[in-house]
Amino acid sequence: YGWSYAAVYVLTIMLVTFGIFNLIMATFVDNALEAARKNEQLRRNSRLMDEKRQVMVTSQLVYKLWKTSQQANRLNDAFTYSSAVEASISKEVFEDALNDPEVQQHLADLDVAEEDR
Repeated sequence: YGWSYAAVYVLTIMLVTFGIFNLIMATFVDNALEAARKNEQLRRNSRLMDEKRQVMVTSQLVYKLWKTSQQANRLNDAFTYSSAVEASISKEVFEDALNDPEVQQHLADLDVAEEDR
């Protein structure tokens, strides 16, 4: 049959082989990504179910907001439960607190979405 038949045969076999390996790799990658998604969801759920962690992070966030409010109002009160409960946080103070990377980290730890911050 000649060289042309051999060249076409080799190219066809190569293309089919690469195509099959591509399908195998796509399936493997898809399964790996799905497993990673499930693992991330399990970790998120376990974080949200950890009450001690939630209380700690929320307390730190309240303290940072209280502190920002105190600085904005030029007050120098000591932090107590009642002062935190009675504190008034204006929109400007809250937006100012959002510029703090520590507050952003607390919100991320509480799984508050970026668009809700």
